[in-house]
Amino acid sequence: MFTAYNTISFDGMTIGGGMVVAVGYAMVINMMASKEVWPFFAIGFALAAIKDLTLIALGAIGLAVALMYLALEAKGGNGGSNSGNASTGDPLGDIIDDY
Repeated sequence: MFTAYNTISFDGMTIGGGMVVAVGYAMVINMMASKEVWPFFAIGFALAAIKDLTLIALGAIGLAVALMYLALEAKGGNGGSNSGNASTGDPLGDIIDDY
């Protein structure tokens, strides 16, 4: 009797553990639901699919992209756009708005 109960409970915990991963991804996507960060989110998933990149390499790429974004943000430019729109101080957002 206890063996059957343990099997059922372990199967339930396995299913629950899988649901935690799905809920975690949903929470991350919900918090990142802005036009400014979706390109970074997509690029991160694309880079993570490359098998030759280690976690250290992915972290270094992420850090480099973050530093470039902060440098562009500090400049306050509108991404090189000549459309005449006022800059909002968010270079990536200005580029996306121009499309």
